[in-house]
Amino acid sequence: MYCPKCSVEFAEGVTTCSDCDIDLKPEPPPGPEAEFVYWVIALAHRDFGRIGLAESILQANGIDFVTQGATTRLAELNEPMRVCVRPEDEDRAKEALTELPSDE
Repeated sequence: MYCPKCSVEFAEGVTTCSDCDIDLKPEPPPGPEAEFVYWVIALAHRDFGRIGLAESILQANGIDFVTQGATTRLAELNEPMRVCVRPEDEDRAKEALTELPSDE
């Protein structure tokens, strides 16, 4: 049994949510609809350390990101890993990533 308000699952035999004080339903409430996000590349590099530093900089600046290739080891396939951000954050991300030390 599930609370239709807070989505908590209760043991069989319980009929009311102890927090919300409403009747439970046999099925969980529908979850939020998945959001499609189009990501743009803010940095592409083969060095795991540089990618990690870029992730830290973006996180410190409150910029959402995903990293492609870090777990599939694209670098071993001679493909760079990619740190991607939302399009609306692209300029801010690229500005923040100027903090990265020189690549030389």
